[in-house]
Amino acid sequence: MLRNRAIVAGVGESRIGKVPGVSALELCAEAARHAIADAGLGLRDIDALLTAYTMTEPYPVFYGALAEFMGLELRYGAELTAGGGSSGVMIVDAALAVMSGRASVVLVVSGDSRASGMGRDNAVAALAAWGHPYYESPYGGFIPAYYALIARRYMHEYGATSEDLARVAVTQRDAACRHPNAHMRSPLTIEQVLASKPIADPLRMFDCCLISDAAGAIVVMRAERAADLPRKPVYLLGVGEYFTHEHILAAPSLLESGAARSAQAAYAMAG
Repeated sequence: MLRNRAIVAGVGESRIGKVPGVSALELCAEAARHAIADAGLGLRDIDALLTAYTMTEPYPVFYGALAEFMGLELRYGAELTAGGGSSGVMIVDAALAVMSGRASVVLVVSGDSRASGMGRDNAVAALAAWGHPYYESPYGGFIPAYYALIARRYMHEYGATSEDLARVAVTQRDAACRHPNAHMRSPLTIEQVLASKPIADPLRMFDCCLISDAAGAIVVMRAERAADLPRKPVYLLGVGEYFTHEHILAAPSLLESGAARSAQAAYAMAG
C-alpha cells in the first residue's frame, strides 16, 4: 500500500509558452532546479532521476543526458513513456523506488520545447505518427481526429452539445488566468470557442491543447523525512493504473477507458 508512505517534497516549473533558443534539456533542468530548491535540497541530495520522452532532443537516454547536464550522480534512473499519462506513471515509480530503498530522493522531470523546437507543422506531423502505422495514419488520422471520434460518440449517446464541450475549455482557461506562469492568461468565452476554426468535427481550435515549450518537476521521498523539510509536503494518498488499448481502433468502447478504473483504484487506496 502506497498511501501516506511517500511525499512530494518540492515542485518546480520552467518558463512556459514559447521560449525560443532554450532546449528541452535546458527547460527540464530549469524546472528541476526550482523543484530541488523548493524542497530545501541540493543537487547532491538527488540520487534518482525519472524523465519522460522528448520529441525535440536527439538523446537516446534522456535521463542520462539530463543527469550529465545537471551534474547528478544517480543510484537509479529511467525514462518512462506513457503518452499524456507519463507524469502520473513516473510519480508512482518514484514512490515505489523510495519505499523499496532503491533511492532516497527521486527527481521526476517532464518537458519539451515543441513550440519553438518543432514548429506547428512539424508538431502536427509528429502527432499524426501516434496513430496506428498500418490502419490509422495512412488514412490521415491525427490525435485531435481520434478524440473527435470519442467526442462525437459521447454527444450521440448523452445529448451533449458543442456548448457543453466549450465549457471545458472556458473552465480550463479560467484556471490558467489565475496562474502567473500559464501559457495563455486572457479570458475565454463559450462564444469564442464556438467561433474558433474547426480542427476535427466537433472539436475546434480552442477545444484542443496548446503546443508549448515547458517543463515541470517534483521531488519525491519517503514520508518519514517530512520533518526535515522547510515546508509541509504533499502526501501521496492513492494511485491507480489501468491500460485498455494503445490505438483508437482497438478501443473496447469509445466512451470508456482505463481512466475510470484507475481513478476507482486511486480513490479506494485513499479511502
